[in-house]
Amino acid sequence: KNEKPKSPVIEEHLVPIKLSDTDKPTLEKYNKYINESVAIFGDFGMLEKARKGDAATNTSAMSICENIAYANGWDAHLDMSSQYNIDIDGMYNPNSLFERAAATYEYVRKRQQFLADYEPKRSEVLKIIEEHNHVLIINKRGEFAKNVTDFINASYGCMACGDYHNNLEPIEAVDVNGNPIFYKSGSRCGQRKLMAAKAQMTLNNQLYNIGSIKALSANGAPNKDLCCNVDCVIITSPFCDTIEEYIDRLSKVSFNTNGIQLYTIYIKDSAEEVRLNKRKVSSTHKIVNKSENDVSYDENNDIVIVD
Repeated sequence: KNEKPKSPVIEEHLVPIKLSDTDKPTLEKYNKYINESVAIFGDFGMLEKARKGDAATNTSAMSICENIAYANGWDAHLDMSSQYNIDIDGMYNPNSLFERAAATYEYVRKRQQFLADYEPKRSEVLKIIEEHNHVLIINKRGEFAKNVTDFINASYGCMACGDYHNNLEPIEAVDVNGNPIFYKSGSRCGQRKLMAAKAQMTLNNQLYNIGSIKALSANGAPNKDLCCNVDCVIITSPFCDTIEEYIDRLSKVSFNTNGIQLYTIYIKDSAEEVRLNKRKVSSTHKIVNKSENDVSYDENNDIVIVD
Protein backbone atom coordinates (compact mmCIF):
# COMPACT_ATOMS: atom_id res chain seq x y z
CA LYS A 1 0.00 0.00 0.00
CA ASN A 2 1.42 3.35 -1.06
CA GLU A 3 1.39 5.95 1.68
CA LYS A 4 0.76 9.58 0.87
CA PRO A 5 4.06 11.52 0.97
CA LYS A 6 4.59 13.50 4.13
CA SER A 7 3.63 17.15 3.77
CA PRO A 8 6.76 19.29 3.73
CA VAL A 9 7.28 21.93 6.37
CA ILE A 10 6.66 25.37 4.91
CA GLU A 11 8.43 28.38 6.35
CA GLU A 12 6.75 31.44 4.91
CA HIS A 13 8.30 34.89 4.84
CA LEU A 14 5.80 37.66 4.14
CA VAL A 15 7.22 40.45 1.98
CA PRO A 16 5.02 43.57 2.13
CA ILE A 17 5.40 46.36 -0.40
CA LYS A 18 3.89 49.82 -0.14
CA LEU A 19 2.54 51.59 -3.18
CA SER A 20 4.48 54.69 -4.14
CA ASP A 21 2.77 58.05 -3.74
CA THR A 22 2.61 58.18 -7.52
CA ASP A 23 0.73 54.88 -7.74
CA LYS A 24 -1.65 55.29 -4.78
CA PRO A 25 -4.17 57.40 -6.75
CA THR A 26 -4.60 54.57 -9.26
CA LEU A 27 -5.62 52.11 -6.55
CA GLU A 28 -7.80 54.74 -4.87
CA LYS A 29 -9.60 55.33 -8.19
CA TYR A 30 -10.37 51.62 -8.60
CA ASN A 31 -11.48 51.26 -4.96
CA LYS A 32 -13.73 54.33 -5.13
CA TYR A 33 -15.52 53.21 -8.30
CA ILE A 34 -16.01 49.65 -7.01
CA ASN A 35 -17.29 50.84 -3.63
CA GLU A 36 -19.73 53.26 -5.24
CA SER A 37 -21.01 50.50 -7.54
CA VAL A 38 -21.56 48.06 -4.69
CA ALA A 39 -23.48 50.77 -2.83
CA ILE A 40 -25.72 51.29 -5.88
CA PHE A 41 -26.45 47.57 -6.41
CA GLY A 42 -26.55 46.58 -2.75
CA ASP A 43 -23.81 43.95 -2.94
CA PHE A 44 -21.44 42.45 -5.48
CA GLY A 45 -23.67 39.42 -5.97
CA MET A 46 -26.49 41.62 -7.23
CA LEU A 47 -24.03 43.54 -9.38
CA GLU A 48 -22.99 40.26 -11.01
CA LYS A 49 -26.63 39.40 -11.71
CA ALA A 50 -27.11 42.84 -13.28
CA ARG A 51 -24.16 42.03 -15.54
CA LYS A 52 -24.93 38.41 -16.47
CA GLY A 53 -28.51 37.71 -15.42
CA ASP A 54 -29.70 35.14 -12.90
CA ALA A 55 -29.70 31.59 -14.27
CA ALA A 56 -31.37 30.23 -11.13
CA THR A 57 -34.51 32.30 -11.72
CA ASN A 58 -34.10 32.60 -15.51
CA THR A 59 -34.07 36.39 -15.19
CA SER A 60 -32.19 38.49 -17.73
CA ALA A 61 -29.61 41.06 -16.73
CA MET A 62 -31.76 43.89 -18.09
CA SER A 63 -34.80 42.71 -16.11
CA ILE A 64 -32.71 42.75 -12.95
CA CYS A 65 -31.48 46.25 -13.79
CA GLU A 66 -35.08 47.37 -14.28
CA ASN A 67 -36.11 45.90 -10.92
CA ILE A 68 -33.25 47.74 -9.18
CA ALA A 69 -34.15 50.94 -11.02
CA TYR A 70 -37.85 50.89 -9.99
CA ALA A 71 -36.94 49.96 -6.40
CA ASN A 72 -34.82 53.12 -6.22
CA GLY A 73 -37.43 55.54 -7.53
CA TRP A 74 -36.64 55.48 -11.24
CA ASP A 75 -39.48 55.69 -13.75
CA ALA A 76 -39.55 55.96 -17.51
CA HIS A 77 -41.68 59.11 -17.18
CA LEU A 78 -39.67 61.07 -14.63
CA ASP A 79 -40.12 64.86 -14.70
CA MET A 80 -36.67 65.86 -15.91
CA SER A 81 -37.19 69.48 -14.87
CA SER A 82 -36.23 68.35 -11.37
CA GLN A 83 -32.52 68.01 -10.57
CA TYR A 84 -33.37 65.19 -8.16
CA ASN A 85 -35.02 63.22 -10.95
CA ILE A 86 -32.11 63.97 -13.26
CA ASP A 87 -29.78 62.49 -10.65
CA ILE A 88 -32.02 59.43 -10.20
CA ASP A 89 -32.10 58.87 -13.95
CA GLY A 90 -28.35 59.24 -14.24
CA MET A 91 -27.69 56.67 -11.51
CA TYR A 92 -30.61 54.24 -11.80
CA ASN A 93 -31.63 54.26 -15.43
CA PRO A 94 -31.63 50.52 -16.34
CA ASN A 95 -29.26 51.12 -19.24
CA SER A 96 -26.90 53.02 -16.94
CA LEU A 97 -27.05 50.21 -14.38
CA PHE A 98 -26.24 47.59 -17.00
CA GLU A 99 -23.28 49.63 -18.25
CA ARG A 100 -22.10 50.29 -14.70
CA ALA A 101 -22.16 46.58 -13.84
CA ALA A 102 -19.96 45.76 -16.83
CA ALA A 103 -17.61 48.65 -16.09
CA THR A 104 -17.27 47.62 -12.44
CA TYR A 105 -16.28 44.10 -13.41
CA GLU A 106 -13.59 45.64 -15.60
CA TYR A 107 -12.44 47.87 -12.72
CA VAL A 108 -12.10 44.82 -10.45
CA ARG A 109 -10.07 43.06 -13.15
CA LYS A 110 -7.86 46.11 -13.65
CA ARG A 111 -7.32 46.51 -9.91
CA GLN A 112 -6.32 42.89 -9.60
CA GLN A 113 -3.89 43.15 -12.51
CA PHE A 114 -2.47 46.44 -11.23
CA LEU A 115 -1.65 44.87 -7.87
CA ALA A 116 -0.47 41.48 -9.12
CA ASP A 117 1.82 43.00 -11.78
CA TYR A 118 3.23 45.83 -9.66
CA GLU A 119 6.77 46.18 -11.01
CA PRO A 120 8.59 47.03 -7.74
CA LYS A 121 7.91 43.41 -6.76
CA ARG A 122 10.64 42.38 -9.21
CA SER A 123 13.37 43.87 -7.02
CA GLU A 124 12.15 41.81 -4.07
CA VAL A 125 12.22 38.67 -6.22
CA LEU A 126 15.79 39.47 -7.25
CA LYS A 127 16.90 39.86 -3.61
CA ILE A 128 15.39 36.49 -2.73
CA ILE A 129 16.87 34.45 -5.57
CA GLU A 130 20.32 35.89 -4.86
CA GLU A 131 20.13 33.97 -1.55
CA HIS A 132 18.63 30.72 -2.90
CA ASN A 133 18.94 28.05 -5.58
CA HIS A 134 16.26 25.76 -7.01
CA VAL A 135 13.67 28.55 -7.00
CA LEU A 136 10.17 28.39 -8.46
CA ILE A 137 8.60 31.84 -8.98
CA ILE A 138 4.82 31.83 -9.35
CA ASN A 139 3.14 34.93 -10.80
CA LYS A 140 -0.54 35.56 -11.38
CA ARG A 141 -0.12 36.19 -15.12
CA GLY A 142 2.27 35.00 -17.80
CA GLU A 143 2.95 38.58 -18.88
CA PHE A 144 4.35 39.44 -15.48
CA ALA A 145 6.21 36.12 -15.28
CA LYS A 146 8.12 37.13 -18.41
CA ASN A 147 8.67 40.61 -17.01
CA VAL A 148 10.22 39.05 -13.91
CA THR A 149 12.45 36.75 -15.98
CA ASP A 150 13.69 39.60 -18.16
CA PHE A 151 14.40 41.77 -15.11
CA ILE A 152 16.37 39.03 -13.33
CA ASN A 153 18.43 38.14 -16.38
CA ALA A 154 19.17 41.79 -17.13
CA SER A 155 20.29 42.24 -13.51
CA TYR A 156 22.55 39.19 -13.62
CA GLY A 157 23.86 39.97 -17.10
CA CYS A 158 23.23 36.35 -18.08
CA MET A 159 20.46 33.77 -18.07
CA ALA A 160 19.77 32.96 -14.42
CA CYS A 161 16.00 32.50 -14.76
CA GLY A 162 13.92 30.75 -17.40
CA ASP A 163 10.30 31.28 -18.41
CA TYR A 164 7.79 28.51 -17.77
CA HIS A 165 4.49 29.73 -19.20
CA ASN A 166 2.73 30.13 -22.55
CA ASN A 167 3.19 33.87 -22.96
CA LEU A 168 6.26 33.41 -25.14
CA GLU A 169 6.94 34.35 -28.75
CA PRO A 170 8.79 31.80 -30.95
CA ILE A 171 12.59 32.07 -30.81
CA GLU A 172 15.45 30.49 -32.72
CA ALA A 173 16.03 26.98 -31.39
CA VAL A 174 19.04 26.04 -29.27
CA ASP A 175 19.98 22.95 -27.26
CA VAL A 176 20.89 22.86 -23.55
CA ASN A 177 24.45 23.92 -24.43
CA GLY A 178 23.25 26.95 -26.35
CA ASN A 179 24.11 25.49 -29.76
CA PRO A 180 21.79 26.43 -32.62
CA ILE A 181 19.53 23.72 -34.02
CA PHE A 182 18.97 23.40 -37.76
CA TYR A 183 16.75 21.28 -39.97
CA LYS A 184 18.83 18.34 -41.19
CA SER A 185 16.63 17.24 -44.07
CA GLY A 186 13.63 18.17 -46.17
CA SER A 187 12.83 21.44 -47.89
CA ARG A 188 14.09 23.43 -44.90
CA CYS A 189 17.40 21.63 -44.63
CA GLY A 190 20.02 24.00 -43.28
CA GLN A 191 17.49 26.50 -41.96
CA ARG A 192 17.31 27.40 -38.28
CA LYS A 193 14.51 25.76 -36.33
CA LEU A 194 12.16 27.83 -34.20
CA MET A 195 10.99 27.02 -30.68
CA ALA A 196 7.42 27.81 -29.66
CA ALA A 197 6.36 28.29 -26.04
CA LYS A 198 6.08 24.59 -25.17
CA ALA A 199 9.57 23.79 -26.49
CA GLN A 200 11.00 26.80 -24.62
CA MET A 201 9.40 25.60 -21.40
CA THR A 202 10.88 22.13 -21.90
CA LEU A 203 14.33 23.59 -22.54
CA ASN A 204 14.17 25.90 -19.54
CA ASN A 205 13.07 22.99 -17.36
CA GLN A 206 16.13 21.05 -18.57
CA LEU A 207 18.46 23.99 -17.96
CA TYR A 208 17.08 24.32 -14.43
CA ASN A 209 17.55 20.61 -13.73
CA ILE A 210 21.19 20.57 -14.83
CA GLY A 211 21.94 23.70 -12.79
CA SER A 212 22.52 26.07 -15.69
CA ILE A 213 19.85 28.42 -14.31
CA LYS A 214 18.70 28.84 -10.72
CA ALA A 215 15.05 29.81 -11.14
CA LEU A 216 11.93 29.25 -13.23
CA SER A 217 9.27 31.94 -13.58
CA ALA A 218 5.78 30.49 -14.07
CA ASN A 219 2.24 31.82 -14.28
CA GLY A 220 -0.46 31.11 -11.73
CA ALA A 221 -1.26 27.71 -13.22
CA PRO A 222 2.07 26.05 -14.07
CA ASN A 223 1.99 23.29 -16.66
CA LYS A 224 1.70 19.92 -14.91
CA ASP A 225 4.62 18.61 -16.99
CA LEU A 226 6.96 20.69 -14.85
CA CYS A 227 9.46 18.23 -13.39
CA CYS A 228 12.11 19.52 -11.00
CA ASN A 229 13.30 19.83 -7.41
CA VAL A 230 12.29 22.97 -5.54
CA ASP A 231 13.76 24.36 -2.32
CA CYS A 232 12.36 27.89 -2.49
CA VAL A 233 9.04 29.19 -3.81
CA ILE A 234 8.27 32.85 -4.46
CA ILE A 235 4.61 33.78 -4.92
CA THR A 236 4.41 37.32 -6.24
CA SER A 237 0.70 37.82 -5.48
CA PRO A 238 -1.80 36.33 -3.03
CA PHE A 239 -4.20 36.23 -5.98
CA CYS A 240 -2.32 33.06 -6.95
CA ASP A 241 -3.29 29.73 -5.40
CA THR A 242 -1.83 28.68 -2.07
CA ILE A 243 1.43 26.74 -1.77
CA GLU A 244 -0.56 23.73 -0.52
CA GLU A 245 -2.57 23.71 -3.75
CA TYR A 246 0.60 23.84 -5.85
CA ILE A 247 2.16 20.99 -3.88
CA ASP A 248 -0.93 18.85 -4.54
CA ARG A 249 -1.26 19.81 -8.21
CA LEU A 250 2.36 19.62 -9.41
CA SER A 251 2.84 15.88 -9.06
CA LYS A 252 6.19 15.83 -10.91
CA VAL A 253 7.73 18.54 -8.74
CA SER A 254 9.70 17.42 -5.70
CA PHE A 255 9.36 20.00 -2.95
CA ASN A 256 12.07 19.82 -0.31
CA THR A 257 10.65 17.60 2.46
CA ASN A 258 13.12 19.11 4.95
CA GLY A 259 11.41 22.45 4.52
CA ILE A 260 10.28 24.79 1.77
CA GLN A 261 11.28 28.42 2.02
CA LEU A 262 8.22 30.32 0.83
CA TYR A 263 8.20 34.05 0.13
CA THR A 264 4.88 35.75 -0.51
CA ILE A 265 5.06 39.27 -1.90
CA TYR A 266 2.02 41.49 -1.52
CA ILE A 267 0.87 45.10 -1.59
CA LYS A 268 0.11 46.53 1.84
CA ASP A 269 -3.35 47.97 2.50
CA SER A 270 -4.87 46.40 -0.59
CA ALA A 271 -7.04 43.51 -1.77
CA GLU A 272 -3.85 41.42 -1.82
CA GLU A 273 -3.40 41.81 1.92
CA VAL A 274 -7.08 41.01 2.53
CA ARG A 275 -6.71 37.86 0.44
CA LEU A 276 -3.54 36.91 2.31
CA ASN A 277 -5.21 37.28 5.71
CA LYS A 278 -8.16 35.11 4.69
CA ARG A 279 -6.09 32.10 3.58
CA LYS A 280 -6.26 28.76 5.30
CA VAL A 281 -2.86 27.17 5.83
CA SER A 282 -1.86 23.64 6.81
CA SER A 283 -0.55 22.59 10.23
CA THR A 284 2.97 22.34 8.79
CA HIS A 285 2.79 25.88 7.38
CA LYS A 286 4.59 28.34 9.65
CA ILE A 287 4.64 32.09 9.04
CA VAL A 288 7.95 33.25 10.46
CA ASN A 289 7.37 37.00 10.40
CA LYS A 290 3.63 37.43 10.86
CA SER A 291 2.78 40.91 12.12
CA GLU A 292 -0.39 42.11 13.76
CA ASN A 293 -2.86 43.58 11.35
CA ASP A 294 -4.07 46.95 12.61
CA VAL A 295 -5.58 48.09 9.33
CA SER A 296 -9.32 48.38 8.84
CA TYR A 297 -10.41 47.19 5.39
CA ASP A 298 -13.49 47.84 3.35
CA GLU A 299 -15.11 44.49 2.58
CA ASN A 300 -15.13 45.39 -1.11
CA ASN A 301 -11.34 45.08 -1.08
CA ASP A 302 -11.91 41.32 -1.04
CA ILE A 303 -13.65 41.29 -4.43
CA VAL A 304 -11.49 39.51 -6.98
CA ILE A 305 -11.99 37.94 -10.38
CA VAL A 306 -11.42 34.19 -10.39
CA ASP A 307 -10.10 32.98 -13.74
